[in-house]
Amino acid sequence: MQAALAGAPGIALGNVVGSNIANILLILGVSALILPLAVNPASFQRDSLAMGGSALLCTGAVLLGTIAWPAGLVLTACLVGYIWWAYRSESAAPAAPRPSAMPTRPPSARCRPIPARWCSAA
Repeated sequence: MQAALAGAPGIALGNVVGSNIANILLILGVSALILPLAVNPASFQRDSLAMGGSALLCTGAVLLGTIAWPAGLVLTACLVGYIWWAYRSESAAPAAPRPSAMPTRPPSARCRPIPARWCSAA
């Protein structure tokens, strides 16, 4: 935000794109290395469609050369629409099992590929 207000829109755009790449690849990848992530296939499909659509919208806005208020309005409206879509689909989905009802694995299985000596017996 500060970069855009300071007259450096290229830095602002690079910051947005770079932080999204880092969030998707780095944070998700490191999390999966520590512990496998349970994924709801319906939610993953919805979020993947939204992510692909947002990438296309961003690419289109960048190719215009200037991201002015009409593009900002479209992008903001798409965000509101995605939040509404996610809320509606999650509230209509059946309740997920409670963590206490989920099967547990022995500590050695939970900690792969981390060495077993780092695992707690809890």
